[in-house]
Amino acid sequence: MELTETTMIVRVKVGFSGALESHTTAVTYSRDGLFYVATPTAGNGPALRFKFNRPDKAGLSHIVLDNGCVLAPAS
Repeated sequence: MELTETTMIVRVKVGFSGALESHTTAVTYSRDGLFYVATPTAGNGPALRFKFNRPDKAGLSHIVLDNGCVLAPAS
């Protein structure tokens, strides 16, 4: 996932051995308590609520979705 001021790019692996697909969405950001909220500015897609956890022993921070899923770097 890549976040900029106006867009969110999500790269999703399709299937177990599939290639990465990239989806770019224009969003606006806001805060809701501990969570950031990325709301699509076009269409009727759902808002994505997430927060950043504390860095792990390797110094990497992970993105945690509000449903508890943790997005970790691929490498």
